[in-house]
Amino acid sequence: MAETHLILSGDIGGTNTRLCLFSVDQQEATFGDDHDTINHKIVFYKEYKNGQFGFFKDALYTFFSDAEKALKTSDVVPKTACIAVAGPVSQDHVMMTNIGWVIDAREIERLFSIPVARLINDFLANGYGLLTLDDAQTITLQDGEADPTAPIACLGAGTGLGVVFLTPNPVDGQYEAFASEGGHCEYAPRNALERDLLKFLQEKFKGRISVERVVSGKGLVNVYEFLRFKFPEQIDVNIDKQIMNAPSEGAKYIGAHLHDNTLCKQTFEIMFRAYGATAGNLGLTYLPYGGIYIAGGIILKTMELVTGPDTEFMEAFHDKGRVKGVLKNVPLKVVTAEDLGMRGAHVVASRELQKLLGSTSSENKWDAVQKIGINADRSDSGVMFAVGAATLAIAAAMYFRQHMWGRT
Repeated sequence: MAETHLILSGDIGGTNTRLCLFSVDQQEATFGDDHDTINHKIVFYKEYKNGQFGFFKDALYTFFSDAEKALKTSDVVPKTACIAVAGPVSQDHVMMTNIGWVIDAREIERLFSIPVARLINDFLANGYGLLTLDDAQTITLQDGEADPTAPIACLGAGTGLGVVFLTPNPVDGQYEAFASEGGHCEYAPRNALERDLLKFLQEKFKGRISVERVVSGKGLVNVYEFLRFKFPEQIDVNIDKQIMNAPSEGAKYIGAHLHDNTLCKQTFEIMFRAYGATAGNLGLTYLPYGGIYIAGGIILKTMELVTGPDTEFMEAFHDKGRVKGVLKNVPLKVVTAEDLGMRGAHVVASRELQKLLGSTSSENKWDAVQKIGINADRSDSGVMFAVGAATLAIAAAMYFRQHMWGRT
């Protein structure tokens, strides 16, 4: 029977923690690429409320205990793990101030005897998750032939505005994702009304305004507040109470009244102009002929506002003056998969497994070569030449297996 390995992926949000064990056979672990992770077998999956636990390690203890009971085995410890976290990760360490969790990958390795554990930011995980998508999991806003040697960019409005970009490794073409704080670039108004919006927000927040103050769930509420101030005669009292009495739920109510309330409709128009302009700015910044992907829940609920060349979003995307032609061949897609972060954590855990197995295999083969050398007659140049040739052959085979297999 073929040897199999367990890997763990996870996604920690502000409210819930999702954890999943996958089984990976030796062939997949050694030669598989990022897209092949969709074929890994799910062994055990569980979702928990963060409020159940004082520390993340308690959630992980519970998960492994639940897995042992469900699978009727104590062999549930993975070889590698990657957890995507909604927070700033530095050197595999994160402090989640909203729920009071401090998580450290080295501590996870020590407490659970996991050889390799990684922590990554949730939107960085989204970037790696893009590498697993099929056409059926995206909606095309603008056609274009993706260039596999070019960068990829992704942005997504949800609670905030996340941005990530990917570039291919020049050695083997494998994409690496890089975190970005592009959502905190300056908001740039495009007309007189938006200049008034900028002034309103500067007074509200006492300083500079980032694009996230407009393009996000919270941004929708900010824009609505400005419009109700600017056009008080258009306020619908009942709808206004819903939005203003529950700011954390405000975006949901604005969306619910998109088609029957003037201020809500105008709120989305302003937000999507800024959203499209920001996507276009990413296009100019990274020249991502590998594609620009739009993620996040807001856009999926309002696809009619971004589909078609005459929508506020697409017009703003292309409105780049004398360089607008740069964007006409950039593939532009909306991501429909709702588990992008989990997919990305899975990709990273799978890559770490490949590294781990490759390193172990290399060490074993090097030990064998050393033994041959020790036992050989050192005066026999033919034997030593053979040992040297074998060493080079092993190194070449390992490089080919790790970097070039299955690529054209």
